[in-house]
Amino acid sequence: MDTLTVPTALQRTGDFSQTFNSAGRVIAIYDPATTRTVSGAFVRDPYPDNQIPTSQLDPVAVKLMQFYPTPNRPPDNITGANNVRGNYVTSSNADFLMIKMDHNLGSRDKITGRYMYNNGHNRSSSLYPDRAADPRNGADNQQQYTYANWTRTLSPTAVNELRFTYMYRLYHNLSQGLGGNYPDKIGLKGVPNDAFPQFAPAGFSNLGTTGQERRQYPIEQQQFVDNFSKVLGRHALKFGFEGRRSRNHEINLPTVCGAFGFSTQPTGLPGNAATGSGLASMLIGFPTSFTENQTQELDRSNWYLAAFAQDSWSLSPSLTLNLGVRWETDTPMVDVRNRMNSFDLHQVNPVSGTAGVVKFMGLNGFRSSPYSTDWNNFGPRFGFAWKV
Repeated sequence: MDTLTVPTALQRTGDFSQTFNSAGRVIAIYDPATTRTVSGAFVRDPYPDNQIPTSQLDPVAVKLMQFYPTPNRPPDNITGANNVRGNYVTSSNADFLMIKMDHNLGSRDKITGRYMYNNGHNRSSSLYPDRAADPRNGADNQQQYTYANWTRTLSPTAVNELRFTYMYRLYHNLSQGLGGNYPDKIGLKGVPNDAFPQFAPAGFSNLGTTGQERRQYPIEQQQFVDNFSKVLGRHALKFGFEGRRSRNHEINLPTVCGAFGFSTQPTGLPGNAATGSGLASMLIGFPTSFTENQTQELDRSNWYLAAFAQDSWSLSPSLTLNLGVRWETDTPMVDVRNRMNSFDLHQVNPVSGTAGVVKFMGLNGFRSSPYSTDWNNFGPRFGFAWKV
């Protein structure tokens, strides 16, 4: 069950004569166009009869009123709060596929393969007459996993295993007004036409979302693993290597079409927090905050590399000594278009006169990775097993 606070029929026309505070008094709204200084203080004239003249109503805001649902229940109190209630229904549809293969290539070679595919879509119903204005988002998800393994018996005492995996993931977070040309439909200029913008009047439910779109695909990972095992007398030797590349490609457009906030101050009496209305401020087209945020295309990747050698040495039927060493490293993340920054400890900051300046990767001769790869990560292993 979800609850909203939406404008009444009177409020949609700019009439706030029946808008009350919790004490039952009318919340006065003031005309910001009349702001002036009297005896060193800012003052404004109240709107006659607490109604905004039609000539002062912003045409975009007037069109936005049709995107609010109409009240379907008595409000919880005299302030008009929670006058819409209803149930959202979320659907989640998914397809799943798995393919499996095992095959022996003669007596010495065995190959194994797996492929798994999952594709899902999450969508929600809406309490809004046009779901484009609903703050709730949907999402598309897809995962693909490919696995291949080749095991070769080289001799009665030696075996090699080669393994490859590939993982692909797609995540697309999308608002319900995506691609509907809504800025044009409501007459809003100066913002892209991609999605429904967000409008957030204080004290009322929002129209639109601050998650207008996010594309994360492909998210990829390729892994190569090779392990070689050899029994040599009392020694069970094992050597291995792993290389894993990870990549994330992302375009994030959280408020690509803008997010407008409307507080009570523009239509309130300066210095009197008990006056003014966020919805009235919206109706006259007086936002107090605006955000338009989108990131540039990011395409980043890095490698994980590792190798090991170990020996299980049977000193006696009851005592086994385990010796080994492992080396591994994570290479720095890099961006295809150098859209990253880092800290240069060797340049003096001209403002503070101290060492350390933030620089952009690959610009003016600066490095393309945030730090150098650490090639010196070795870890010894020592242990023993005692059988009574």
